Amino acid sequence: IYIEIGSSGDENFLQSILLKYGNPDIVIDDGSHLSTDIKKAFSVLYNKTNICYVIEDYGTQQKDFAGGGYINDGVPATNIMYDMINSLMISRIMKSIKIYHSICFFFK
Repeated sequence: IYIEIGSSGDENFLQSILLKYGNPDIVIDDGSHLSTDIKKAFSVLYNKTNICYVIEDYGTQQKDFAGGGYINDGVPATNIMYDMINSLMISRIMKSIKIYHSICFFFK
């Protein structure tokens, strides 16, 4: 198990993690909860993840959270879940998606 601390919105940081350790079996995104950072980390790390990608505290994307949520670019990161559900139904690129209150698991 390796824990790295850095910005999930920093592609250079994310790429350095991949170079240092190779493709991870499991990624748990417990970053800033800003939609731009969640989407950046997902775009860089998901395809490199071998078994499971987790987005934690996605509830921060809801408009009623903390007086307006963390949808800092106007597009909630929860759209990732919707897009991946569509992909699962069409192409079977994953085994399953498990969505719970404020945590989502994408199993490959």
